[in-house]
Amino acid sequence: MDAVIVGVFTGAVVAVIVLLVLRFRRRAAHDAAHDAAHDQHTDLLITDFQVVDKEQKSSGS
Repeated sequence: MDAVIVGVFTGAVVAVIVLLVLRFRRRAAHDAAHDAAHDQHTDLLITDFQVVDKEQKSSGS
């Protein structure tokens, strides 16, 4: 009987650990995708400003 209790308890602990790992992996993947999208958006803004800056220098000179 003790072996059954230990087995159930061990299984529950393993299940909780697996669920926590999956949750953190999913959150990390989501954060990485969000950061990549944000970086891409920032790059687009920087590119837009560089184009505007070049046009102002061309027309101003």
